[in-house]
Formats: sequence, C-alpha cells, structure tokens
Amino acid sequence: MDMIWIVIVSILALVFAGILSYLLLSKSQGDKKLQDMNNAAHDAVVLFLQRQGYVLATVIVVLAVLLLFFVNWQAALSFVAGALCSGLACFLSMKLSTRMPSRVLEAAKEGVNPALRLAFSSGTVPSMIAFGLVLFGIAALYNVLRHPGLLVGFGLGASVVTFVVGISSGVFARGVCLAEQLTQEENKGEKKEEKNSIMKIISAHVSFFPGASTGFVQLIGAALIAAMVIGTITYGFNGIYLPLALVGTAAMLSFACSFVVRSSTEKRVHVGLRNSILGVSILFVIASYYMVGRLVGEIMVFYAVLCGVIAGLLLFFGGEWGLSRSSLVKRIIDSSRAGASTTVLYGLASGMGFTLLPLIVLALTVYLSYYFAGFLGIAIAATSLLSLGSFSLACVAYRTVAYTAVVLAEATKQDQKALLRLEGLASSAKTASIAWKIVVGCGALLTILSLFSLFMAVAKLGSISLTNPGVLIGILIGCFLPIGVLASVLSSGSAVAAHLEASKQLKSMQDSAKRKTTMATIDSSAYSVLTRIGAEVSLRQVIVPGLIVVLAPLFVGFVLGASSLGGLLIGALATGSLLSFALILAGGLWWRAKEGQEQERMQKRPSKEAEQLKALAIGARVGHGLSGAANQLVATLMLLTFVSLLIAPLIVKFV
Repeated sequence: MDMIWIVIVSILALVFAGILSYLLLSKSQGDKKLQDMNNAAHDAVVLFLQRQGYVLATVIVVLAVLLLFFVNWQAALSFVAGALCSGLACFLSMKLSTRMPSRVLEAAKEGVNPALRLAFSSGTVPSMIAFGLVLFGIAALYNVLRHPGLLVGFGLGASVVTFVVGISSGVFARGVCLAEQLTQEENKGEKKEEKNSIMKIISAHVSFFPGASTGFVQLIGAALIAAMVIGTITYGFNGIYLPLALVGTAAMLSFACSFVVRSSTEKRVHVGLRNSILGVSILFVIASYYMVGRLVGEIMVFYAVLCGVIAGLLLFFGGEWGLSRSSLVKRIIDSSRAGASTTVLYGLASGMGFTLLPLIVLALTVYLSYYFAGFLGIAIAATSLLSLGSFSLACVAYRTVAYTAVVLAEATKQDQKALLRLEGLASSAKTASIAWKIVVGCGALLTILSLFSLFMAVAKLGSISLTNPGVLIGILIGCFLPIGVLASVLSSGSAVAAHLEASKQLKSMQDSAKRKTTMATIDSSAYSVLTRIGAEVSLRQVIVPGLIVVLAPLFVGFVLGASSLGGLLIGALATGSLLSFALILAGGLWWRAKEGQEQERMQKRPSKEAEQLKALAIGARVGHGLSGAANQLVATLMLLTFVSLLIAPLIVKFV
C-alpha cells in the first residue's frame, strides 16, 4: 500500500496556497507612495533571503557529501530533502508576506473584517505551504527509502536551515534596530524621514518570519518522523500512516479556518481568533477519533491525541491569560517608576515565575500520554499539538503584516480610523503569537522526548546511570550548551560592526532623502546595499553557535560514549526548556506593560509619566531581543537531538 492519499493532500495544500495567494495579490495596493515603500522593502527582504540561500546551499552541499561518505546515501538524500523543504517554505512565504502590508492597509479603510480576513489569510498561506511541503517530502521519501528510520536526515536538514536562518535573521534585525536608534541620536530635532519606515518594515519581516516558517517545517517533520518510527513497531504500516493522516487533516481544517475569522471591532479581534481555534480543535478531535479507530483500533491512542489537543488549548489560553493578567503587568508598570533597571529585573522575575504553568502542563501531558500509549502516545500527542500549532505560523505572519501595515499608515499619514483598526489587529496578533510560541515550545519538547527514546534504542542503551561520572559530565555540558548559544547570539562582537556600518548607510540615505522632494524618487539600491552588508555580517555570526552545537555531541559521543551523550541531551533539554519559556514570557509581559502604559498616558498626565514610559520602552526592547534569541533555543535542542541520533550507530560501532 502506498501513500497516494497523503501525496494528494499535500498537493491540494500547495494548490490551495497558490490560489489563495493569487486572490490576495489581486487586492488593491493603494496609491503610488504606498506601492513604492512596500516594493522597496520587498526587494530588500528578497535580497536578504537570496544571500542566506547562497550560504545555505554551500553548507548543505558540504554536509550532504559528509553524510554520503560517513553514513549512507539514504541519510544524504533525506538531509537534502529536509533542507529544500524548509528553505523553499521560507522563501515562498516571505515573497507573499512582504507584498501584503499595503493591501491590508487599503482593506482597513473599509472596516475591521476586511483587514482581518486579508491579514489572517496571508498568514494561512505560509502554514499551508509548510504542511504541503512536509507531507509531500516525507511521503515521497518513504516511498523511496521504504523505512521511516531512514528519514532522520530530513529532520537534520530542516534543523540546519532553521538554525542558520533564525540566528542570522535575528542578528540582522537587531542591527537595523540599533542603526535606526543611532541615526535618530545623531539627528535629534530633525523631522523623521519616511524612508526610515522602510527599514522598520524590512526589520520586522526579517525578525519575525523566516525563523518561524523554517521552524514549523522542522517541528512538524520531526514530530512525524518520531511518530512514524515508533508507530511502525506496534502497528506496522498503519502506525506510519496515522500521524501523516492527522497532520493532513489539520492542514485542511486550518485552511478552512481562514474563511470564518470575524470580528465586530478592532478590540474584539482576539474573540474571533479564539472561536476559530476552538472550532478547529473540536473538528480535529472528531476526525482523529474516526482515523484512530479505523487505522489502529486502539482507544488509548485516541486519548493520546486528546492529551495533545487539550495541552495546546490550555497553554494558549493560559498564555493569553498571563499576558493580560493585570497583577503581573501592573507589577512591572509600578516597578518602572524606579527606572529601567528595576523594570528589567521585575520583568525577568515575572517571566521566570510564570514558567510554572507550561511546565505543569508539559509534565501532565508526558505522564498521561505515556500512560495511555507509551512513547507512541508522547509522539502522537506532540504531532497533534504541533498540528494545531499551525496557528502559530499563521499568527506570526498575520502579526508581521499587521505591524508593517501600521508602519506604512503612520509614515504616509493615512486615515486615523484605518490606523486604529490596524493597531488593534497588530496588538491581538502579537498576544496570540506569544501564546502560540509557548504551545509550539511544548510540542517541540514532547517531540524531543520521543526522539530521545529513539536515541536510546539506536544507541543500545537500556538506561542511563546518574552515578556514572561520564553521564554527569555530559549533563553539565548539555546544561551549558543552550546558555552558550544564547550568549553567543546576544553578544556577537562582529554584529556591532554591522550595526555601525548600517548606521552610516542610514545616515547617508537620510542626507540623500533631504535633497529629494517626492517619494517617487526612492532609491531601492540604497536599501540593497544596506541589506547586503547586514546579511553578510549576520551570517558570519552563525559560525560560533553552529560549531558549538555540532562539535559538542561529536566530542562527548566519541570520547565519553553513548551514555554521556544521552546525559548531554538530558541537560540541554532541561536548561533549554526553562530558558525559552522564561524569556518568551518575560518579553511578552514587558511588551504588554509598555502598551498598557502608552494607552493610559494618552489619557492623563503625559508629562509626569514620560520617564516611566521610557523605562518600559527599554524593558520592551530588552524583551524583544531576549525573546527573539529564545526562539533559537528550540532550534538548538532539535539540532542537537538529530545530530546525536544520526551519529549514534557510529558510536555503537566504533566506541
């Protein structure tokens, strides 16, 4: 029996994405000023992606050759397939996303619902592309390789792309942000030029989206591989087919959801998102019950699906509740009266304390899903949770489009009603995207636990003894790895040079802009120069963390043995999960406190609250940098796991 139905579903997902993209791009772009600004940003972002693509192509070819000689041709083939699917999903999604802000702005002039449907639909397309490419790639590879265990290279390829794209994009975005601040300091009292808004749009697209799109391909692919490998042991082909069927069902439901999202006002957008999420979850549970009964006939496996769905809903609504909880936000606002330092400290403390909620949900999900169906239950719960996590990618894209539309509206002095509608859309999208980051993080950890069970089997380890000194050394090294990657990303010395160079370029562009009279004279080549410089320098920042992640498991595995490598994975998982949850939540709370205080400041005592708002703005900038870097912790953990899983047979053979 082949996987013809999975291939059909994947092709349908890609066809639907193409049709929806065509319909979205047929919408009005606005006047020439809007089109010029939007097109300049689009061209610069595409150039950045092309520079990333050149570097990634070189890395992928080198690694594929190494896998071909030191592992086998199956690993090399699946590695290239995973990298291609991940990179292609990012490029196609960004091509659409960067063209949408002006269209959403025009739709906002008509009302909230037209803008919401257009923005959310532009977020649905990337999730459909990711679903289609992952399903097609894995189904096609399985038909060639005929065993799910040989698909591990697919996850490694997607992880490499996610790691490189995520880190380089984050460094570039922070460089543009700092360059803009430096330029503003040099030109105090001067009118802010419209062209600076183009750099904000470029920074937003690069910062928010590439890592999310490649990361979704990585996580869905990893969850499918883990569930397929474990499922084939118990249920044969049906155990392989079940997780693919679950993901395919989620893809179709997510596409249908984009047509039913509604909101009466910009303040109730989150209600429309919640209703759509609940509706898709209920339909997914009903469809899963039918598929589990038909394919494996075990109610316990369905209970594992239910565990994943319930965990996702609890984490999403719990994250929203935490971000809107007045006591946590008020605590940070009150602390800002004493300055930026206390604002940063209280924000970190609040984020660390709130990690208890996701950790409790994660622990209960692991316990219950394992109780119902063993490690297959954990893998199925992860697959179900991440399938619903397609909303995460949709919300990130929706947030990016809505935010950049706000920047366009402010720069071109559009209708105030349209601006307020867009600000409401952007605010609800950011809250939803932060909450979904927690959901996706939990799904990633469940997937890594499933892959860890495969590592134990491949490495022929019945158990790991904590009294073994080598294991303890591995745990300590594993605890350091997420911290080391985080430190390297946050303190990239070469990135400072990129920031300063970008500042000079921006200053030159500003001086040139003062001599021009119309927006029709935008010089796109200036943004291309700036983007090229930033891309080249930011890509170099991947070298150090990349070497840390790849060489550490090689050293520990071949020098200390498989047990020590298992300890490394345990330490990295424990430290990375806590760090990622804490930093994401702290960043969200800082942002919520700043937004709440800005709204209050518009109504009373603006002069007395200026310093307080400045402290909150500093906290929000710190939170943006930390939460952006925290996204790389999940990619780091996944890359570590796949490298360890791939070298495990070699360790058993030679050590």
